[in-house]
Amino acid sequence: KSSYLNIKTITKGSVEEIIKNNDFMGPLFFKIDIEGSEYRILDELIQFQDLICGLVVEFHDLDLNLNKVENFIKNFNLNLTHIHPNNYGFIDSKNNPSVLEMTFEKNPDESNENLIFPNKFDQPNNPKNKDIKLTFK
Repeated sequence: KSSYLNIKTITKGSVEEIIKNNDFMGPLFFKIDIEGSEYRILDELIQFQDLICGLVVEFHDLDLNLNKVENFIKNFNLNLTHIHPNNYGFIDSKNNPSVLEMTFEKNPDESNENLIFPNKFDQPNNPKNKDIKLTFK
C-alpha cells in the first residue's frame, strides 16, 4: 500500500524549502507553470532529481533562454517524453515557439509504435489559433 500527499498549489518558497519543510522523501511529481520564473528553480530540480518521478514544465521566452533549457535537459536524469508548443506564444525568426511545454518521466514505458503528433491528446492551448507544428532536425 502506498500513500501520498497531494498539495494542490504552492505559491512561494524554493524547491528545497518545500521538500524539507514537508518531509517529502519521494517520489515527487511537479507541475510548473510560473510564467517565466521556471528558470530560477531549474538547478534545484536537478539537485533533487532523485526524488522526482515526473515533471511537467512550461518554458517561456525560449528565444532568450534556449541554452538554459538545453542545459537542463542534458543535466536532468528523467526522460523527456513529450513536447508541445503553446500557441498563445509567438514563433521566433528561427521558426521556434516562444513557449514550450515539456514532460519528463522516470522509467517511462517504451513503445515501438510509430506515433503521430499532434495526436488526440495534443490540443492547442488557444483553440481559436492554429496549433504549432514542431520540426526536429
